[in-house]
Amino acid sequence: MKVKSSIKLALKISISCTLILSLLLNSVATNSKISVYDINLDVFSALTPHERIEIICDANFTDYGFPGSGTEIDPYVIEGYTITITAYGYYGILVYNVTKHFIIQHCFIEYAFSGIHIESISVGTAIINNNTCVSSNYAGIYLSDSSNSTIVNNTCLSNYVGIELHNSENCSIEKNTCGGNTFEGIALLYLESCYVFDNDCFYNKWGIKLLQASSIIINNTFNEGDIGIYLYSIVHFYYHSTVMNNTCSNNNYYGIKLLGYSCSTIAYNDCSNNKNGIKLMDADSNVIRHNLFNRNYDYGAYIDEYSVDNIIHHNEFVDNNLYITQGPQAFDGGSNNTWYDKTSNKGNYWSDYSTIPYLIDGSAGSIDPWPLGEPIVTTLTTSSETVSSTTEKSSFPILFVVFSLIVNVCLLSSVYKRRR
Repeated sequence: MKVKSSIKLALKISISCTLILSLLLNSVATNSKISVYDINLDVFSALTPHERIEIICDANFTDYGFPGSGTEIDPYVIEGYTITITAYGYYGILVYNVTKHFIIQHCFIEYAFSGIHIESISVGTAIINNNTCVSSNYAGIYLSDSSNSTIVNNTCLSNYVGIELHNSENCSIEKNTCGGNTFEGIALLYLESCYVFDNDCFYNKWGIKLLQASSIIINNTFNEGDIGIYLYSIVHFYYHSTVMNNTCSNNNYYGIKLLGYSCSTIAYNDCSNNKNGIKLMDADSNVIRHNLFNRNYDYGAYIDEYSVDNIIHHNEFVDNNLYITQGPQAFDGGSNNTWYDKTSNKGNYWSDYSTIPYLIDGSAGSIDPWPLGEPIVTTLTTSSETVSSTTEKSSFPILFVVFSLIVNVCLLSSVYKRRR
């Protein structure tokens, strides 16, 4: 009876240790999430309270008394206001149908329909810099028919959409933070040639979504949502994008998803700890190379039956599909997809491969005839820095797991000795 009691006690202690360690780990993760959303309102205490601002003609800039003359070198400046909207359906700052140059900066806007709404302005006249837009009924920042605009260093939290551009070409979206928005962190709709660099998007349904749009998406993070990067087009072979050096990890479904999207380059991205690292649906003639697909619980790459003529090479597939079929790390149900580079006769790295060729799941019967024997160290040089495709992980969770295992083993060993 004493032995049984000891075993029960040891098991209780073991389980308790594991639970406590799990709670500690969860606390660390939760605290990091909370700190991301924490807005220091003291920063905005020096701002001037202001009613909503509506600019619907050039003369309104001077009507409000904003400094500047509206030229490129001396734009009108809307700066330093805190705007709280108490009635539904109003914008915080509306600029519509103007031709003058202007800057909106250092403003805090909450509870608007859209925090900042820019529409039908002359090309290259808008700079939206370092504003905070929270709890909007629709978009934190919205642009329509406003090409060559710059959106930089803004924070958009807990809106319906963080930043949305519609029919606005050649815009630059840089260094913005978009978190906790109901749908997209960044949405690009019906446009071409926008530049999306160095943004941090987290806890949105979709980190970034392109609908009938072409863009360059480089060096961003799209984590902790349903889909990191979502490229969607109804028209084949018209819209195409370059997606490079982004981190798309810890999403519920896909790091990157292409639906009806063609002729794009997907390279140097880190797609880890999702359901699928990348998923192609009705997507043709894309090049997928030098990406890291790591520990996605289903396939690292999934290609459906309607996707053809894609080329997949020099990617790292590491420990994917360990929990579903526990088979190959990629799935190909399409046709004429090539899993190696025809120029160099080099395929992909597969952490589980032991025979040549590497067999890929799916009705296509695809193979990688030239699997690589070692992981690839891939780097991409951007305008700001050179970064590695492998991300550094904190050793803190690992140490706690090891500690938990040691405690459990010691307890059970002690009981076993007493039992003998």
